[in-house]
Formats: sequence, C-alpha cells, structure tokens
Amino acid sequence: MSKDTADLIFRIFSNLIFLALGGEHIFNDELLQKLMSSWMPMPGLMSIMVGIVLVA
Repeated sequence: MSKDTADLIFRIFSNLIFLALGGEHIFNDELLQKLMSSWMPMPGLMSIMVGIVLVA
C-alpha cells in the first residue's frame, strides 16, 4: 500500500468521527441536551448549531 493510499484511508476514517457526531447532534440530541449546563439558552438550537459545525 502506498503512502498516499494510507493517508487517504486515514483521512476518511478520521472524518467519519466528525460526521457521525455531527449527525448525532442534529438528529438525536436528547441525551446531549441533558448533558448541557442548565444556564445555556435554547439547548436544542445550540445542539443543532454544533452539529452543523461538526459536519462542516
């Protein structure tokens, strides 16, 4: 396996982490909202915004 192929595989797998976490923030955020601090305004909106940043 060449160095370029190994680098590409590493980049794909490392980016899958961010895509999966971003999707969890956007589509399934009940647990994440429970873990947020009580002083944070609009925890649902904050979770979705963080999910968008992770996916981007």
